[in-house]
Order: sequence, then C-alpha cells, then structure tokens
Amino acid sequence: MIMRRLTARLREENWVAVTIDFVIVVIGVFLGVQASNWNQGRLERREIDQVLVQMQPELLRLQQANAVRLRYYAITKRFAREALAGWADDPSVTDRDFVVAAYQASQITAARGDSPLKQLLDPQDTRKIDDQALRWALLRVVNFNYDAVSASAMQTRYREDVRQILPDDIQDRIRQDCGDRALPNGIPVLPPTCPTKIAPARASAGAAELRRHPELARELQFHLSQAANFELNTGWLDAQVTTLEKLLESRFGKPRPIKV
Repeated sequence: MIMRRLTARLREENWVAVTIDFVIVVIGVFLGVQASNWNQGRLERREIDQVLVQMQPELLRLQQANAVRLRYYAITKRFAREALAGWADDPSVTDRDFVVAAYQASQITAARGDSPLKQLLDPQDTRKIDDQALRWALLRVVNFNYDAVSASAMQTRYREDVRQILPDDIQDRIRQDCGDRALPNGIPVLPPTCPTKIAPARASAGAAELRRHPELARELQFHLSQAANFELNTGWLDAQVTTLEKLLESRFGKPRPIKV
C-alpha cells in the first residue's frame, strides 16, 4: 500500500509527501529489524538460562565427587603412614599389615580430564550471559586445569614400582577383598580398612621383598606429596564450584538434591 502511494506521488512530483512516505518506510523497516533482534536476543537468553539451570545438578555431582575423592586419599594416606612404619621396622606393624598398607597406599582415584560443563554450554556462548560475575565464575570452573586432578597427576613411580615388586598373588588377594568399590554413580571408593587374610608365609615373603627395596619408602614420600597437591587443587576447584553454585541459586533458586 505505501509503495503504491509512494510511486503515485513520485509521478505527481509531490516531494513533501514522498519524503514523509519514505521516512515512514525507513522507520518501519528499522522497527521491524529491532523487533526481530530483540526477539532473537530474548530467545537466546532463554536458551542460555535453560542451560544454566541444567548446570546446577552437574555442579552438585562434581562437588560430591570431589568430596568422595578427598575421603579416598585420606584413606590412602593412612595406609601410606603404616607402610612407612613398616619400612622403618616398626614392631607394631605386622608383615600382613605391611604388605596390605604398601599396596593400598598406591591406590588412586581421579576426576575426568575436562569440565563436565563443556558438554552443556559452548564456550563461545558464555559471552551471551548478561551477568558478568556469573560469566566469570562459570569460566573459572570450565577453564580449570583438570589435569591437576586427573589420573596422570597420581601415576607416580611408587605406584608402578611397588606393584612390580609385590608378589602377584598378594596383590590379587588385596584387590579382591579391599579394592575399589563403585558407588551408584560410578565414583570409586576405597574401603577404610582391609581385613583380608594372607597366609603368614606369603605375608612374610612379601614383606621381606618390600624391605629389600628401601627406595620405595622415598618414592612413597613423593607419592604422598602428589596426593597433597591433588587435595589442594581439588579444594581450589571446590571453591570455584561453590561460588558458581551460589550465583546460580541466587538467579534460579536451589536445585533438587541428588543422590551420590
């Protein structure tokens, strides 16, 4: 309608009316583009919000998994102290306890190699988050150095060497009775004690073999240092996750509790 009227007025050389109609057309196009952009932005914000809501249970799972891993290393450290006492010829450590502790001290657990949040949100889309504090908190969790809490961080020389030296039948018995147990969500846990029975002669032979390698005690000290670093990095990650959780809760409310 406007275009026909504009064409007619051009023929009539009614320049004032032509100008008015042209301005109306330009304003209409501008408003249409603005409305389309606003609607597109609204849809993108809604999609981002839906993804952020989905992150809440993932963050809770990550935090709970970190807590399980910290408990895991608290157990291996206790075994490590007992193993070191065995190498120091502490008479209170039996041969059976010595071989069990030396093996259990080498048990490890770890996080996956990258952030679970990367599966939910493309890093390029984080710039669309309108809350700067939330955006930076999310980036700190996503870009965390997950190698520091991965299995490679705990694959130490002690773990390799002690498993080369301990007789296979002793290792098999310990693994069968006291090895990792998986929670319903697949996270491994380590039994806090290991009452497995090992024949006295086999325990004595295993303990004698360990004592023939006193360098293992030094390697175990380094293994403990790596475990301490793992715990420190896990704690730092937990702090970042907690900050992100609080920001999401302030925006969307608390998520439903989940079972580990």
